[in-house]
Amino acid sequence: MIFRFQYTSLLLVSFFLYGIATAQKSTYENVKKFYDSFEKSGDTYDPPVRFINASDFPKGNDIELLQIILIRHAEPKIKRKGWTTFYEAVDLRHAYDTVEVYEISKSPVIVRPDEVKNIRCSPLVRARTTAEQLFETGHHIIYDSTFIEFRNEVIPIPWIKLPLKFWLVTSRLFWMAGLHSDHVPNLSTEKQRARRGMEKLTTWAEEEKRIVLVAHGFLNRYLIRYLKKAGWQHSFDGGYGYANVQVLTKIADK
Repeated sequence: MIFRFQYTSLLLVSFFLYGIATAQKSTYENVKKFYDSFEKSGDTYDPPVRFINASDFPKGNDIELLQIILIRHAEPKIKRKGWTTFYEAVDLRHAYDTVEVYEISKSPVIVRPDEVKNIRCSPLVRARTTAEQLFETGHHIIYDSTFIEFRNEVIPIPWIKLPLKFWLVTSRLFWMAGLHSDHVPNLSTEKQRARRGMEKLTTWAEEEKRIVLVAHGFLNRYLIRYLKKAGWQHSFDGGYGYANVQVLTKIADK
């Protein structure tokens, strides 16, 4: 009798867990279908990316969804030279961190103030001026240095001219290999910062349900990597160009 009761209880629990797993899978499939309708059109998206709402789900779905929108900054106002010396590349690298961005002709996202009041943002000028253009009214922009871009330095090869792309790509590779001075953090330190950023985003999402972050390309890649490891779904990949949009979703624990 006891064995039969335990078996029945185990069977009921199994059916319950199976039902939850099926509902969660169905929810993520619906989210994916929703975001499949947003396509890249020139420098933006058609239509602009937005949060998914309860009205976008089939009736009867009462699962609560946490959502994070990551936006890379728009294009900085900087004139890029084709071939440069080491010193010119250093100047351009410095300018990249200090200039504003070009005017954004069409917003890549639609985020209403009643959906998200606080916009999180890197304090670097290119991210800050992007957020100010996209969310100029009705939103409160909060700057957090956790979300500045990974920092590296131009490799010192003086007296010769090389393509600017060579300087940028090679410098990044040298930095990732640990071949750099003590003036910049190493890759391991920056990855730890990205993990802290992921933890902040998760905490905010659990409290506020919907989060928007305006940050940087390389940092966003690592944020996405760590969010996925923490159970988030990468529901929309809008590419990694300027003003690109990424969306991550997670079913809230109840």
